[in-house]
Amino acid sequence: MGIGFKSDRFKMRDEGLFAGTNELTKSAIAGSAFLAAIGAMKIDGLDLPKTAMMGQVQQKLLTANDFSATALMEIADSRSFRDSLHENICLAIPVIERGIVRERMRLIGVMPAGRKVHARQSMDEGMLSALRDIFSLYNTCFHLIHAGETMVMDPLPTSYELDLLTEILTKFGVIDRERPTLQFASGGRLSEENAPYAAVANLLGASRRIQYEPGAFTTSHDETGARILAYDAGVKKSGLPFDLPNIDGRTDIMGRRDYDSARRYQLAGTVLAHLENGGRFADEGRYFVESMRGIIRARGLTTAFESSAWVFDHAKMGDGFEAHDSMVGAFTGANWDDAEKAGFGVIAEVRRLERELEHRIQAKSWQIELEEPDEVALLRKY
Repeated sequence: MGIGFKSDRFKMRDEGLFAGTNELTKSAIAGSAFLAAIGAMKIDGLDLPKTAMMGQVQQKLLTANDFSATALMEIADSRSFRDSLHENICLAIPVIERGIVRERMRLIGVMPAGRKVHARQSMDEGMLSALRDIFSLYNTCFHLIHAGETMVMDPLPTSYELDLLTEILTKFGVIDRERPTLQFASGGRLSEENAPYAAVANLLGASRRIQYEPGAFTTSHDETGARILAYDAGVKKSGLPFDLPNIDGRTDIMGRRDYDSARRYQLAGTVLAHLENGGRFADEGRYFVESMRGIIRARGLTTAFESSAWVFDHAKMGDGFEAHDSMVGAFTGANWDDAEKAGFGVIAEVRRLERELEHRIQAKSWQIELEEPDEVALLRKY
């Protein structure tokens, strides 16, 4: 199969997250372990002794920007290569698993998050076969994506896991690193009163300058109404740790181009959902809304904030995408302006608010562990 690796030669761990049943998490671990093993992806805390032996592989693949099975096959024939690759993968997997669990335990109680990514090209079928063979995977999530299409990543406990999957697709050339098209999903249909604050936090706190083209949020689905936020009923996935059982659907933010705003949206979505549904983080949700109102007011953006519907809204059907684009442009413009200022102005304010929310959530961790030990245990094995 694939490039000739045999699963009986590559003995993988039969414990930890990789031995679980969540194919999406296993795909994230497998793909990042493979890329780390050949020196093409950096993983915090991972220092591989034989990465140097992978230099030929890394140079070949990165220089040609070709992660196809054909390119790998040309330099993968020697036994020394296979042995070094196997050793590196076996060292990488537990480090990646620990990183995932560490992120999950860092903010206990935060709701799972999902993602959509737009593909500029398909995943190479030979590489898919190789990954399945090396890691003895029945399947991988990567087979679902084709050129010009959108891949849906089911919700996972942390945005870190989704970041791993996104980075894998970027390394394989499926996603355009310079102009990625990402859509972040938060559980529950947030009210049109509160949902905009999650969008504004992403727009003002973005690390990458974004300038949207006219009608950038228009899709083939009428539900978006050419807005940056969209509701989707979807099919609710059950069994996720710390999901709120009494909420339906989701609230998505579209057109994201910066990777680091995913965690900010997950955090905002969590506290807002708890605010609207009487969850344990309702106070944090209230604090977030009040703080964002203050930031918007201090920056002189209140009029812009109220000038158009943020989510498709039947009450404002006459409000076209031009007005919406102008409103969004006011907030991306504020981000651009303050990126040039000493101290980074409103960008720094949003980042400080994000850290405050994290600290408030972390302060409740001990109580959550006492009250919901089964949910906490699920974080370590899901």
